[in-house]
Amino acid sequence: MAACRNNHLDIVKLLIEHGANFHLVNKLGDSALFISYQYEHYDITKYLLDRGIDINTRGKHGTSLLMKACEKSHYKFVKYLVSQGANVNHQNDIKDTPLIYACEQNNFRIIKYLVKHGAFITLSNKYNDTPLSIASKNNSILIEKYLKSQEGQNKYIKFNIDK
Repeated sequence: MAACRNNHLDIVKLLIEHGANFHLVNKLGDSALFISYQYEHYDITKYLLDRGIDINTRGKHGTSLLMKACEKSHYKFVKYLVSQGANVNHQNDIKDTPLIYACEQNNFRIIKYLVKHGAFITLSNKYNDTPLSIASKNNSILIEKYLKSQEGQNKYIKFNIDK
């Protein structure tokens, strides 16, 4: 994990080639995948994903890597993760979704991208917050208007699904 934190891709490769278990988590609940992303060592993150780490791996509090990318407003990496099969409707321990994370950041570009790729706009978290209610609380009129225009998109889906 230190190699991931300190951006030593060559050491990460060497360790994995010699059988290191890259699925382990530290005392804080972080895996090599989340540590490499947290420290913005995206080449290591992509290498680990290429080596077979599940793109929908749950980190601390059930958070997905896609949620972390939405939280950082990292559009390019959101696109990469979705193109590689990341679950746009993943729910963490409190039922937040990547779309909720994007709404909390007021990132219209990511919100549109997630909805275009199947994010359910009416999924609520355990506090009954939805993407629309978060946009409203943040006075994000453009996002509110967009989400309202998409409301019929998935109204017949059963909610609070995961996996």
